[in-house]
Amino acid sequence: MSHTDTVARTILHACVVDAVAAANVQLTVRSHSALEGTFTVIVDSTGRDVVLLDAVPPNEPAFDDYARDRARTVAARLAVPLFAVTNFRRLVVYDTDNVTARLSDERQTVQWYRAADVTSLDDMRAAASSIRVTDAVRRMLLELISTRFLPTTTISAEEFLAERTIDVLDDIVSCTDGSPHQRDAALRLGTSVVAYALLQMRRDDELDRLTVPYGMKSARLLLDVVGAYLREAHTQGFTMFPRRVDDLNVLDARRNVFRGALFDLVQLLQRFDVGRLDDTALHQCVDRILQWSAGTRKRPAPTLDAIDLGLRAAALSNRTLTSSQRTTVLELGDSAGMVSVRQFLQQGTEHTKAWVYAPTVDDERNVLLRASGRVDVTSDVRILRRHDDASERWNLVTATMTDVRERHRLRLLLQRLPMDDDGTVLLYVPMSVLYDERWTSVRIALCERFDIDWVIVSEARPLSEPDSGLCCIVAHVRRGEDHLPLARFVCVRTPLEEFFAPSSTPRELDGKRVAAIDAFVRYLDAGSLDRLNEEVLVRRVEQRRLRLLADGQLGAWEDLVVPPDILTSILTKMLPQCSPLSTYGHVASGLRTGANDVLLADAAEIAAEDLELRTWQRTRDDGSMVDNVILTSADNVVSVLGMPMSDERLLLVRDSRRDLEGTNILTRIQRAEREGVHTRQSVRGRDPWYDVGDVHAPHLILPKKQDGRWLVCSNATSAFISDAFIGVHSYDPSLADALAAWMSSTPGLFLALLSRRAQHVQDMTVRDLEDVPVPVEEVLRKIDLQRFRDLFKRPMLSLTDELGATSGDDVSITNVKRDRRRFDAYLLQQLFVLTAEEERWLYRFVLAWQRDPANLRHLTNAVVHIIERDHKLRPLRQWYGPDLHQLPDEHRRIILMPEGIRRAEAVQTMFSWQVVCSRGSRQDDVIDCTSQEEARIIAALAGLGKIHVEIPTDPVIIAGLLPRLESYATALDEALQAALGVVPAHLHQLVDVMVRSAFTAD
Repeated sequence: MSHTDTVARTILHACVVDAVAAANVQLTVRSHSALEGTFTVIVDSTGRDVVLLDAVPPNEPAFDDYARDRARTVAARLAVPLFAVTNFRRLVVYDTDNVTARLSDERQTVQWYRAADVTSLDDMRAAASSIRVTDAVRRMLLELISTRFLPTTTISAEEFLAERTIDVLDDIVSCTDGSPHQRDAALRLGTSVVAYALLQMRRDDELDRLTVPYGMKSARLLLDVVGAYLREAHTQGFTMFPRRVDDLNVLDARRNVFRGALFDLVQLLQRFDVGRLDDTALHQCVDRILQWSAGTRKRPAPTLDAIDLGLRAAALSNRTLTSSQRTTVLELGDSAGMVSVRQFLQQGTEHTKAWVYAPTVDDERNVLLRASGRVDVTSDVRILRRHDDASERWNLVTATMTDVRERHRLRLLLQRLPMDDDGTVLLYVPMSVLYDERWTSVRIALCERFDIDWVIVSEARPLSEPDSGLCCIVAHVRRGEDHLPLARFVCVRTPLEEFFAPSSTPRELDGKRVAAIDAFVRYLDAGSLDRLNEEVLVRRVEQRRLRLLADGQLGAWEDLVVPPDILTSILTKMLPQCSPLSTYGHVASGLRTGANDVLLADAAEIAAEDLELRTWQRTRDDGSMVDNVILTSADNVVSVLGMPMSDERLLLVRDSRRDLEGTNILTRIQRAEREGVHTRQSVRGRDPWYDVGDVHAPHLILPKKQDGRWLVCSNATSAFISDAFIGVHSYDPSLADALAAWMSSTPGLFLALLSRRAQHVQDMTVRDLEDVPVPVEEVLRKIDLQRFRDLFKRPMLSLTDELGATSGDDVSITNVKRDRRRFDAYLLQQLFVLTAEEERWLYRFVLAWQRDPANLRHLTNAVVHIIERDHKLRPLRQWYGPDLHQLPDEHRRIILMPEGIRRAEAVQTMFSWQVVCSRGSRQDDVIDCTSQEEARIIAALAGLGKIHVEIPTDPVIIAGLLPRLESYATALDEALQAALGVVPAHLHQLVDVMVRSAFTAD
């Protein structure tokens, strides 16, 4: 027994004693000396030995066979049911009897725990390290007590292999400097070792089994040995393996950890009989490894649940994908063969031919892993290395593209790829495809060649790992204009596992799981009307309407997957407790001097010119003296309640020239006049030009241009502001801090963005800020500023950093900065009582509206939903249009109404009836009509806001439609009056026009 082993065991014994005390359990700790060394034994209250523990240095693997067998020998001798081995990085618990019987690894291992991130025993001297090891032992004891120290193993073989592999790969990545290049190099090495083991299992006649000598001390030599195997495989034609792995730079301090982790990975794959896993189990195992790898690289990929849901939805629209006919599949993008494998598992290899486009070595290796080592075999996945070889007519094309820079490749794919007449495309793309103008060409290309069957988003559970706001689009090749099926836009509002078992379900239940997915898809497809409930939103949309919305000019596809009741619910809870900011104070833009080079001076200029004190300081109402600090840039403010950072002072000169005789400030003024400053247009209106008049410091400060940030500051130093800011002069200064805290919060920003009338160069204007809803005084005074003071004092970061997301697609409450989330949760849950779903959507709206001012569009959809739900009104196109389009063209008349009219009246003249259109008080346009009924129906349609007016020419049909139309117009007016209650008052007119347009659009 070496001295190092003795030290390790001594440290472990101390940690176990501390853990037993911390767990507050009726256990005791004793030492047991044996030929193999001194071990720590935990004894229960009856005096029975229940767990034996041993330790090895951190540079040795915790799963080392030698250390395991040494501890097992002593445990079996003492009849201890469980024993544990730790290297202080991991704590591994074993079942003594199963280890003795040499059962499979997953049955030998009971559980393992992460401990401290140490590289040597010297690191254990740090208190933090010993605390983490102690905590790992404490957690082990508490779990074992719950099972009465009886060995229980519930993990399956594939789960064990996946978790162990991920654990080791995580250690390998941690041995680099963490840069993207080194992180990818570490992952390339780890996944190459896994891929080699899988391929060698299938091709044992061509590849040697990967083995390394036990006890190798050099990390570099071990890496060279592994690299030689991979290089030889590449030479034999397996190009998915890298030629070299020496581009991986291991940190000197972690070489021993790297050596132990790489050796452990090789030993695990060598010892674990991968061949005993069937295809489904092995696929689930490899998928978990690759999903973790993608998350580490921050490259999202669809989950197995998302893929299975997409395939079953596609199968409902295209029966050939589940029939006995031969299906040709082409897969592209980050899914790297995952969709093809799932199609194999569902349809069978005898009915599926699958190619995966893999232009790089890393792509090829991922395909090999996804296919569990089965590649380029007649009945398995084939690798397509050049796009020129894609000459098949494909039945199913699936593409996963999450980077906006790939949009042109996706557009060309949709336009040019040869497809079967019944071909289907299955796309996993960001939700931004539904609304972002950068994806416009993709939407147009999709509509030109395909009819969309499904667009599916999941609100409660992401469809990708890591979460990137992925959506699933299913479309089929258009079969002609005579057959245009309705597209189904779906938002799943509850977790998918509430409808069908997750992909991690035991493989013997796979058949039931697929049947449950089919039942869920049929549920989404059932009926002919839209569905909106707590589980799902389903909208049925005409293909013609999707084409109109594709360019983003008349709306967005995104509107079809946003539950309209969610915004309504949020506003119903928040707006009644709010009032416009203008009720709390006067909102005004900052000072524009017209001569900043003269009337603003920094400390160096003031000292150099010895400017008089009275020009750059003033006396406040409380008698204190303050500098005339002026803020000229958004960079001058960094926190909500912090001190502004500005070195500039405003020079307030009120005296006449006679009173200024002999002063240094007069010298500065005269120098400016010699340079012609006083002749500038910006100062010529003042007399004298250098007197800016009475200037007041606001109580709240908001930069007009935030540059991706959102910050409203309390003006604790009574600083003046330039026209780069908007100031709020509060009627009650005691509320200033609470107002600043509220407006800087996420719900405060939500209401601020909601109130914008249009997109501006600035992030906020005076007109918009005046009408921003803020809580009533009673609510503001409930805000405990001291409780969240750390948030208000720290620098405010960009919104993407604060919320932990780059867009509304991938926002997650768990990624929001902790102090900000605490304050937001206090406001949303305690003051406004929002649900978890409403909170998630509020964060999404904030990030979405900051980039794209879609607030008015979403407000319009919410009001339309209220009118349809509460007043049972339907858009004109659903009842007036179908009735009219049944008539022959010669029995219809089209009239283009003048734009901007505010009133249309049916007026009888001496000889006929006319429609008189007015934009104001003056009659601007006149439309001649053949009858009173025709005039009234035109006036009614014009009053509804229609520009393109289509009417029947038959008087009998007009007489039948007219009462319904006039009744409809009256009902719409009344419904709008009631529904606009959820809209801020200053937006009523804008939303009114947009709602009318939504109800009258063709």
